[in-house]
Amino acid sequence: TWTAGGVYSPSWARGGLASVLSLEVNYYSISLKNAIDSAPASLILSRCAFNGDAASCALIKRTTVGTIASVGAVLQNLNSIKTDGLDSTLLYR
Repeated sequence: TWTAGGVYSPSWARGGLASVLSLEVNYYSISLKNAIDSAPASLILSRCAFNGDAASCALIKRTTVGTIASVGAVLQNLNSIKTDGLDSTLLYR
């Protein structure tokens, strides 16, 4: 896991119309090894609806009238989870 970021707050933006103007940008990269997690309900529903995946469809429980009552959350050995992204904030007062 690592992050990098910075804040830019120009001196010319202090006083006058704006008492504070700043821009903050942060990049993050997270990697988990030997992760165990459950698939999100949206993924299970998509796999069943669009791919006809029998294992995913079996996790969906329906009421007697056919509406979805619950979606099972089965833990899985995912080996790894990786994500990265950019968070930013613009402040103007």
